[in-house]
Amino acid sequence: MTTTTAPRRRSYLEALTGGSRARDEPPYKVGELVYATVLVNTPMSAFEHSCKEKIRKRDRHLAEQEAEVRRRNEENGQIGDKRPRPCVILSTKQITRDKWEYELCLLTSFGNTAYSQLKGDTKRLVLPVYQEGDEPNECESETKIAAFVFEPPLKPRSCSYLIGYPIMRWGSCIQSVIGDVKPAMAVEEVRRLKKYCSWIQSQKRKSSSK
Repeated sequence: MTTTTAPRRRSYLEALTGGSRARDEPPYKVGELVYATVLVNTPMSAFEHSCKEKIRKRDRHLAEQEAEVRRRNEENGQIGDKRPRPCVILSTKQITRDKWEYELCLLTSFGNTAYSQLKGDTKRLVLPVYQEGDEPNECESETKIAAFVFEPPLKPRSCSYLIGYPIMRWGSCIQSVIGDVKPAMAVEEVRRLKKYCSWIQSQKRKSSSK
């Protein structure tokens, strides 16, 4: 009588890396709320830079160099004394077997600055966030955009916003997940958020022509 040995169970790490075959599932999913080493001024700088179509070649080169240094520092977690910030994952893209790029949308409060007190580009970039209670927040009222819903609801803050300019970063930028592994935003809400992010990106053409 021959005995058969049970196949060796793969370790958690082996399951993640998929052994010799490519991973099909990203470690972080669309709609998840994560902490990422992204500076608040990153999307605003990208927006401002994209508005300057008539910028001198030398100045454009310097701005691109600064953006590349900032991106590298963010991906390596080198952001000085700043803490990782909450971001929503809008899309994922597999680059290599174990390297993923994520499209992020930053969540911020700007020190609880009211929407009406935000200036220029900052005001053009922000989108309303769901708050507990039935009353629409100021950002929702003024933009006429329905606030984006998180489940479970975020802790109430008087002034919270999503910066609707997408940020592309490697997975090394992501430090941890907020809450459980279940996405905080439904797929439909992520699609709606991406639509408004695309709309905000289109505003750069309008602002640069003024």
